[in-house]
Amino acid sequence: MKRTFLILIFAFIAMRVWFNAAQAETGTQSLLFFYSPDCTQCDYVIERIIPEIKSRYGDTVSIVQYNIEEMDSYVYFTSLEDAYGAAGNDFPAFFINGAFLSGKSDIQNHIFTLIDSALAADTVHALSENDNTTDKIGTVAKQLSLAAIVSGGLLDGINPCVFTVVLFFISYLAYLKTDRQNILISGLFFIGGCFTAYYLLGLGLYEFLGILSYMKTIRRVITVVIIGSVGLLSILNFRDAYLVYRGRKMRLKLDTSQIQKMHGIIKKFSVQKYAVPLSFVIGALVSLIEFPCTGQIYVPIILLIQNNMKSGYWYLLLYNIFFILPLAGVFCVIYAGLDISKLYAKNVFAVKLLLGLFFLVFLLLYLALQ
Repeated sequence: MKRTFLILIFAFIAMRVWFNAAQAETGTQSLLFFYSPDCTQCDYVIERIIPEIKSRYGDTVSIVQYNIEEMDSYVYFTSLEDAYGAAGNDFPAFFINGAFLSGKSDIQNHIFTLIDSALAADTVHALSENDNTTDKIGTVAKQLSLAAIVSGGLLDGINPCVFTVVLFFISYLAYLKTDRQNILISGLFFIGGCFTAYYLLGLGLYEFLGILSYMKTIRRVITVVIIGSVGLLSILNFRDAYLVYRGRKMRLKLDTSQIQKMHGIIKKFSVQKYAVPLSFVIGALVSLIEFPCTGQIYVPIILLIQNNMKSGYWYLLLYNIFFILPLAGVFCVIYAGLDISKLYAKNVFAVKLLLGLFFLVFLLLYLALQ
């Protein structure tokens, strides 16, 4: 009995040594998988292909998954493309030992051949995720993107499209003999409505761009259109600044019909019995109507967040907080008994100049981060 037991032990040890030797002979490799949560092809690979890889190769292949909607993962992905001269990969994508394989069809047909070749190789090629260059790029991108989000929110808040409507709302409340305290409270509801509608609009666009993240061709077309529009908006705002400086009317503004529609909403709801809480509805509706104008800053910022930041929902929230700060300031100034309309009218030139500079810097920033 003892002899049989010892034989079994030695047999087990021998098999283990043989297995380890075979494993060492073929090598161990890290298989990097880049995916998007909104990608149906990625889901297929996660549910069908990856389990088969694990079953076939066991511990000889270590699978590491990266969500490309997270900035660090996306930067790592592009760094690998640059390092190995393999730009233009679609998602889902695998990377192993210096080689990319992307797209559901190619992955289905060639992934096991690629893994076998990598395991048979004598060397391991991979760019470390903590590579200094990658880390520096990510840090700089975060800092610059954060600056763009904060400044963009503030500028959007003083955008003439928004500011003139706010001033009309306050003026109409004053015309209705509303006391300063109720103007302030109405202002808080109005700002709350603007914030809610604007944030929800941003979330919708953010999710839409996320859905397109694996459709690289469509995504590129949309990106080119948005970035091209940013360049055009920079020129148009500089032109408006020049026109205002020369004492002429600016061209880039809301259509007369849109202005009349917003004025009509303000007049309709402000005379109701519950005018103060209805200011929330006014703010929300006004935000939706003026979005074609205010979205000139918002949409590029959403694209920037989608491409370069993780925790995008929080950055959208941050943008909207800075967006409403100037509006809150207006109501506070009015509550203090000061007239801000003349002051703003005198500084439209400066606002337009700042908007032009913002779009120009944003364009350069976005191109630098790509």
